[in-house]
Amino acid sequence: MKAAQYLRVSTGDQVGSLAIQREAIARYARQKQYEIVTTYCDEGVSGLTLKNRTGICQLLFDVSGGRCGFGVVLVYDVSRWGRFQDTDESAHYEFLCRSAGVEIEYCAEPFENDGSLTSSLLKSLKRAMAAEYSRDLSRRVTTAKQRLSAQGDWYGNRPGLGYRRLMIDDQGRPSQVLANGEFKPIRNYRVSLIPGPDHEVALVKRIFRLFVDSELSRSAIARLLNAEGARTGRGGVWTNENLSTFLSDRKYLGEFTYNKSFASLGGKRHRRPEQEWLRTIGAWAPIVDEDVFEAAQSRLRGTARRRRPAAASRDCWTPGDVEQHAPVQLPTPDGQSVDRA
Repeated sequence: MKAAQYLRVSTGDQVGSLAIQREAIARYARQKQYEIVTTYCDEGVSGLTLKNRTGICQLLFDVSGGRCGFGVVLVYDVSRWGRFQDTDESAHYEFLCRSAGVEIEYCAEPFENDGSLTSSLLKSLKRAMAAEYSRDLSRRVTTAKQRLSAQGDWYGNRPGLGYRRLMIDDQGRPSQVLANGEFKPIRNYRVSLIPGPDHEVALVKRIFRLFVDSELSRSAIARLLNAEGARTGRGGVWTNENLSTFLSDRKYLGEFTYNKSFASLGGKRHRRPEQEWLRTIGAWAPIVDEDVFEAAQSRLRGTARRRRPAAASRDCWTPGDVEQHAPVQLPTPDGQSVDRA
Protein backbone atom coordinates (compact mmCIF):
# COMPACT_ATOMS: atom_id res chain seq x y z
CA MET A 1 0.00 0.00 0.00
CA LYS A 2 1.21 3.51 -0.80
CA ALA A 3 1.53 5.75 2.24
CA ALA A 4 2.30 9.34 3.19
CA GLN A 5 4.13 10.46 6.31
CA TYR A 6 3.36 13.53 8.38
CA LEU A 7 6.12 15.10 10.52
CA ARG A 8 5.92 18.03 12.94
CA VAL A 9 8.16 19.80 15.42
CA SER A 10 7.07 22.78 17.51
CA THR A 11 10.32 24.76 17.49
CA GLY A 12 13.12 25.19 15.01
CA ASP A 13 15.78 23.87 17.41
CA GLN A 14 14.20 20.39 17.51
CA VAL A 15 16.19 19.26 14.49
CA GLY A 16 16.86 15.79 15.91
CA SER A 17 13.17 15.17 16.46
CA LEU A 18 12.47 15.12 12.73
CA ALA A 19 15.15 12.47 12.19
CA ILE A 20 13.71 10.36 15.01
CA GLN A 21 10.23 10.58 13.52
CA ARG A 22 11.48 9.66 10.05
CA GLU A 23 13.39 6.62 11.31
CA ALA A 24 10.48 5.33 13.40
CA ILE A 25 8.01 5.81 10.53
CA ALA A 26 10.37 4.12 8.05
CA ARG A 27 10.79 1.14 10.38
CA TYR A 28 7.02 0.88 10.84
CA ALA A 29 6.48 1.11 7.07
CA ARG A 30 8.90 -1.75 6.43
CA GLN A 31 7.08 -3.93 8.95
CA LYS A 32 3.71 -3.15 7.37
CA GLN A 33 5.11 -3.32 3.81
CA TYR A 34 4.05 0.26 3.05
CA GLU A 35 5.69 2.37 0.38
CA ILE A 36 6.11 6.00 1.48
CA VAL A 37 5.44 8.11 -1.59
CA THR A 38 5.11 11.63 -0.15
CA THR A 39 5.93 13.65 2.95
CA TYR A 40 4.05 16.46 4.66
CA CYS A 41 6.00 18.43 7.24
CA ASP A 42 5.41 21.32 9.64
CA GLU A 43 8.74 22.44 11.06
CA GLY A 44 8.83 24.91 13.92
CA VAL A 45 5.04 25.24 14.13
CA SER A 46 2.82 24.86 17.18
CA GLY A 47 0.34 22.00 17.15
CA LEU A 48 -2.35 23.93 19.03
CA THR A 49 -4.28 24.90 15.90
CA LEU A 50 -4.08 24.59 12.12
CA LYS A 51 -2.77 28.16 11.89
CA ASN A 52 0.49 28.31 9.90
CA ARG A 53 0.56 24.51 9.60
CA THR A 54 0.85 24.39 5.83
CA GLY A 55 1.87 20.73 5.88
CA ILE A 56 -1.24 19.29 7.49
CA CYS A 57 -3.46 21.77 5.65
CA GLN A 58 -2.06 20.54 2.34
CA LEU A 59 -2.53 16.95 3.50
CA LEU A 60 -6.20 17.54 4.33
CA PHE A 61 -6.69 19.40 1.05
CA ASP A 62 -5.18 16.57 -0.99
CA VAL A 63 -7.10 13.87 0.85
CA SER A 64 -10.47 15.60 0.74
CA GLY A 65 -10.01 16.39 -2.96
CA GLY A 66 -9.23 12.79 -3.87
CA ARG A 67 -5.82 13.75 -5.28
CA CYS A 68 -3.60 12.07 -2.72
CA GLY A 69 -2.59 8.77 -4.37
CA PHE A 70 -2.09 6.96 -1.04
CA GLY A 71 -4.30 5.02 1.33
CA VAL A 72 -2.70 5.67 4.73
CA VAL A 73 -0.97 8.50 6.58
CA LEU A 74 1.79 7.52 9.01
CA VAL A 75 2.29 9.78 12.04
CA TYR A 76 4.84 9.27 14.81
CA ASP A 77 2.34 9.65 17.67
CA VAL A 78 -0.90 11.39 18.62
CA SER A 79 0.87 14.58 19.81
CA ARG A 80 2.56 15.04 16.40
CA TRP A 81 -0.90 15.11 14.78
CA GLY A 82 -1.65 18.01 17.08
CA ARG A 83 -2.05 19.26 20.64
CA PHE A 84 -5.51 20.69 20.00
CA GLN A 85 -7.10 22.01 23.18
CA ASP A 86 -10.44 20.62 22.01
CA THR A 87 -9.85 16.90 21.49
CA ASP A 88 -12.87 16.78 19.20
CA GLU A 89 -10.95 18.97 16.76
CA SER A 90 -8.17 16.42 16.54
CA ALA A 91 -10.74 13.66 16.00
CA HIS A 92 -12.49 15.77 13.34
CA TYR A 93 -9.43 16.06 11.11
CA GLU A 94 -8.77 12.35 11.46
CA PHE A 95 -12.39 11.65 10.54
CA LEU A 96 -12.04 13.79 7.39
CA CYS A 97 -9.23 11.54 6.24
CA ARG A 98 -11.02 8.32 7.13
CA SER A 99 -14.21 9.42 5.38
CA ALA A 100 -12.12 9.96 2.22
CA GLY A 101 -10.77 6.40 2.46
CA VAL A 102 -7.41 7.31 4.01
CA GLU A 103 -6.48 5.82 7.39
CA ILE A 104 -4.28 7.44 10.04
CA GLU A 105 -1.77 5.16 11.78
CA TYR A 106 0.38 6.17 14.74
CA CYS A 107 3.72 4.42 14.58
CA ALA A 108 5.01 4.89 18.14
CA GLU A 109 1.77 4.38 20.08
CA PRO A 110 1.06 1.18 22.03
CA PHE A 111 -2.25 0.57 20.22
CA GLU A 112 -3.51 -0.13 16.73
CA ASN A 113 -5.73 2.63 15.39
CA ASP A 114 -8.33 0.09 14.30
CA GLY A 115 -11.48 1.64 15.79
CA SER A 116 -11.78 -0.90 18.59
CA LEU A 117 -12.99 0.14 22.05
CA THR A 118 -9.51 -0.14 23.55
CA SER A 119 -7.97 1.82 20.71
CA SER A 120 -10.61 4.58 20.94
CA LEU A 121 -10.18 4.92 24.70
CA LEU A 122 -6.39 5.06 24.55
CA LYS A 123 -6.43 7.50 21.65
CA SER A 124 -8.85 9.82 23.49
CA LEU A 125 -6.63 9.65 26.56
CA LYS A 126 -3.53 10.46 24.48
CA ARG A 127 -5.27 13.44 22.90
CA ALA A 128 -6.22 14.77 26.33
CA MET A 129 -2.67 14.23 27.59
CA ALA A 130 -1.24 16.08 24.57
CA ALA A 131 -3.54 19.04 25.23
CA GLU A 132 -2.73 19.05 28.96
CA TYR A 133 1.00 19.03 28.22
CA SER A 134 0.62 22.32 26.32
CA ARG A 135 -1.45 23.86 29.12
CA ASP A 136 1.07 22.83 31.77
CA LEU A 137 4.01 24.05 29.66
CA SER A 138 2.24 27.39 29.11
CA ARG A 139 1.74 27.84 32.86
CA ARG A 140 5.39 27.06 33.61
CA VAL A 141 6.70 29.34 30.88
CA THR A 142 4.44 32.20 31.99
CA THR A 143 5.58 31.83 35.60
CA ALA A 144 9.24 31.81 34.55
CA LYS A 145 8.80 34.90 32.37
CA GLN A 146 7.07 36.76 35.19
CA ARG A 147 9.97 35.94 37.51
CA LEU A 148 12.64 36.89 34.98
CA SER A 149 10.85 40.09 33.97
CA ALA A 150 11.46 41.34 37.52
CA GLN A 151 15.19 41.13 36.67
CA GLY A 152 14.75 43.31 33.61
CA ASP A 153 14.65 40.60 30.97
CA TRP A 154 13.34 41.79 27.60
CA TYR A 155 10.89 39.64 25.63
CA GLY A 156 10.40 40.36 21.98
CA ASN A 157 12.43 41.13 18.89
CA ARG A 158 12.68 44.83 18.04
CA PRO A 159 13.16 46.95 21.16
CA GLY A 160 12.22 50.18 19.36
CA LEU A 161 13.97 53.44 18.56
CA GLY A 162 16.90 54.25 20.83
CA TYR A 163 17.55 50.80 22.28
CA ARG A 164 19.36 47.60 21.35
CA ARG A 165 19.08 44.09 22.78
CA LEU A 166 22.04 42.86 24.83
CA MET A 167 22.53 39.14 25.43
CA ILE A 168 23.72 38.27 28.96
CA ASP A 169 25.30 34.91 29.79
CA ASP A 170 24.40 32.63 32.68
CA GLN A 171 27.00 34.39 34.87
CA GLY A 172 25.38 37.80 34.35
CA ARG A 173 28.12 39.05 32.03
CA PRO A 174 27.34 40.97 28.80
CA SER A 175 27.83 38.68 25.81
CA GLN A 176 26.86 40.41 22.55
CA VAL A 177 24.44 42.90 21.03
CA LEU A 178 21.72 41.19 18.97
CA ALA A 179 20.68 42.56 15.60
CA ASN A 180 17.03 42.82 14.57
CA GLY A 181 15.74 39.35 13.72
CA GLU A 182 18.58 37.64 15.57
CA PHE A 183 17.75 35.30 18.45
CA LYS A 184 19.92 34.27 21.37
CA PRO A 185 21.66 30.98 20.48
CA ILE A 186 21.79 29.64 24.04
CA ARG A 187 18.53 28.98 25.86
CA ASN A 188 19.61 29.87 29.40
CA TYR A 189 21.09 33.24 28.37
CA ARG A 190 19.06 36.37 29.09
CA VAL A 191 18.31 39.48 27.03
CA SER A 192 18.13 43.03 28.34
CA LEU A 193 18.23 46.49 26.74
CA ILE A 194 21.00 49.05 26.38
CA PRO A 195 20.92 52.51 24.75
CA GLY A 196 21.45 52.27 21.02
CA PRO A 197 23.47 54.48 18.65
CA ASP A 198 23.99 58.09 19.70
CA HIS A 199 21.93 59.49 16.82
CA GLU A 200 18.91 57.37 17.83
CA VAL A 201 19.19 58.36 21.49
CA ALA A 202 19.44 62.02 20.42
CA LEU A 203 16.34 61.63 18.23
CA VAL A 204 14.33 60.15 21.12
CA LYS A 205 15.26 63.07 23.38
CA ARG A 206 14.54 65.57 20.61
CA ILE A 207 11.03 64.24 20.01
CA PHE A 208 10.18 64.61 23.70
CA ARG A 209 11.61 68.16 23.72
CA LEU A 210 9.60 69.12 20.64
CA PHE A 211 6.44 67.88 22.32
CA VAL A 212 7.09 69.21 25.83
CA ASP A 213 9.30 72.31 25.49
CA SER A 214 8.35 73.53 22.00
CA GLU A 215 4.73 72.37 22.48
CA LEU A 216 4.45 71.19 18.90
CA SER A 217 1.46 69.00 18.08
CA ARG A 218 1.99 65.38 17.14
CA SER A 219 0.97 66.20 13.57
CA ALA A 220 3.58 68.94 13.35
CA ILE A 221 6.26 66.67 14.81
CA ALA A 222 5.34 63.90 12.37
CA ARG A 223 5.56 66.29 9.41
CA LEU A 224 8.92 67.59 10.59
CA LEU A 225 10.44 64.14 11.14
CA ASN A 226 9.14 62.75 7.86
CA ALA A 227 10.45 65.78 5.97
CA GLU A 228 13.89 65.18 7.50
CA GLY A 229 13.77 61.49 6.57
CA ALA A 230 13.72 60.26 10.18
CA ARG A 231 12.08 56.88 10.62
CA THR A 232 10.50 54.91 13.46
CA GLY A 233 12.19 51.94 15.10
CA ARG A 234 10.55 49.68 12.52
CA GLY A 235 11.60 51.85 9.60
CA GLY A 236 8.17 53.37 8.98
CA VAL A 237 6.98 56.96 8.71
CA TRP A 238 5.76 58.93 11.71
CA THR A 239 2.04 59.38 12.33
CA ASN A 240 -0.16 60.74 15.12
CA GLU A 241 -0.85 57.21 16.28
CA ASN A 242 2.69 55.90 16.55
CA LEU A 243 3.84 59.18 18.11
CA SER A 244 1.20 58.74 20.83
CA THR A 245 2.47 55.22 21.48
CA PHE A 246 6.08 56.43 21.42
CA LEU A 247 5.53 59.31 23.83
CA SER A 248 3.66 57.12 26.34
CA ASP A 249 6.14 54.22 26.30
CA ARG A 250 7.57 53.92 29.82
CA LYS A 251 10.44 51.91 28.37
CA TYR A 252 12.25 55.24 27.90
CA LEU A 253 12.16 55.71 31.69
CA GLY A 254 14.00 52.41 32.09
CA GLU A 255 10.77 50.74 33.21
CA PHE A 256 9.68 47.34 31.91
CA THR A 257 5.96 46.51 31.93
CA TYR A 258 5.00 42.88 31.52
CA ASN A 259 1.79 40.87 31.72
CA LYS A 260 -0.27 43.60 30.00
CA SER A 261 -2.19 41.04 27.94
CA PHE A 262 -2.72 37.33 27.67
CA ALA A 263 -3.86 34.82 25.09
CA SER A 264 -5.37 31.44 25.81
CA LEU A 265 -3.67 28.61 23.96
CA GLY A 266 -4.40 29.18 20.30
CA GLY A 267 -6.97 31.86 21.16
CA LYS A 268 -7.30 35.63 20.86
CA ARG A 269 -5.24 38.05 22.90
CA HIS A 270 -6.98 39.96 25.69
CA ARG A 271 -5.82 42.95 27.70
CA ARG A 272 -5.38 42.54 31.46
CA PRO A 273 -6.56 45.13 34.00
CA GLU A 274 -3.80 47.63 34.75
CA GLN A 275 -3.59 46.53 38.39
CA GLU A 276 -2.39 43.10 37.19
CA TRP A 277 0.52 44.49 35.16
CA LEU A 278 4.01 43.69 36.38
CA ARG A 279 6.30 46.72 36.44
CA THR A 280 10.06 46.64 36.92
CA ILE A 281 11.56 50.07 37.62
CA GLY A 282 15.22 50.50 36.71
CA ALA A 283 15.26 47.49 34.40
CA TRP A 284 17.77 49.26 32.13
CA ALA A 285 19.30 52.70 31.58
CA PRO A 286 16.66 55.39 30.91
CA ILE A 287 16.91 57.75 27.94
CA VAL A 288 14.34 60.38 29.00
CA ASP A 289 14.27 62.23 32.34
CA GLU A 290 11.26 61.48 34.50
CA ASP A 291 10.06 65.10 34.69
CA VAL A 292 10.13 65.40 30.90
CA PHE A 293 8.29 62.09 30.49
CA GLU A 294 5.59 63.02 33.00
CA ALA A 295 5.14 66.41 31.32
CA ALA A 296 4.57 64.57 28.05
CA GLN A 297 1.94 62.35 29.69
CA SER A 298 0.18 65.39 31.13
CA ARG A 299 0.04 67.02 27.70
CA LEU A 300 -1.16 63.78 26.08
CA ARG A 301 -4.00 63.55 28.61
CA GLY A 302 -4.94 67.17 27.97
CA THR A 303 -4.96 66.59 24.21
CA ALA A 304 -7.23 63.59 24.64
CA ARG A 305 -9.71 65.62 26.72
CA ARG A 306 -9.86 68.41 24.15
CA ARG A 307 -10.23 66.08 21.18
CA ARG A 308 -13.69 66.00 19.59
CA PRO A 309 -15.04 64.10 16.59
CA ALA A 310 -14.29 65.76 13.27
CA ALA A 311 -17.26 66.93 11.20
CA ALA A 312 -18.21 64.69 8.32
CA SER A 313 -18.21 67.71 5.97
CA ARG A 314 -18.33 71.51 6.11
CA ASP A 315 -22.13 71.32 5.87
CA CYS A 316 -22.10 69.99 9.47
CA TRP A 317 -21.77 73.11 11.59
CA THR A 318 -21.15 73.42 15.32
CA PRO A 319 -22.38 76.39 17.40
CA GLY A 320 -18.83 77.79 17.33
CA ASP A 321 -18.77 77.58 13.55
CA VAL A 322 -22.03 79.54 13.29
CA GLU A 323 -20.60 82.34 15.42
CA GLN A 324 -17.28 82.50 13.57
CA HIS A 325 -18.50 82.31 9.98
CA ALA A 326 -20.47 84.87 8.06
CA PRO A 327 -24.00 83.93 6.93
CA VAL A 328 -24.17 82.01 3.69
CA GLN A 329 -25.97 83.83 0.82
CA LEU A 330 -28.45 81.51 -0.92
CA PRO A 331 -30.16 82.60 -4.16
CA THR A 332 -33.97 82.42 -4.41
CA PRO A 333 -36.05 81.78 -7.56
CA ASP A 334 -36.78 85.50 -7.97
CA GLY A 335 -33.08 86.36 -7.95
CA GLN A 336 -33.02 87.80 -4.42
CA SER A 337 -30.70 86.53 -1.69
CA VAL A 338 -31.53 85.25 1.75
CA ASP A 339 -29.24 84.72 4.70
CA ARG A 340 -28.79 81.21 6.08
CA ALA A 341 -26.87 81.04 9.33
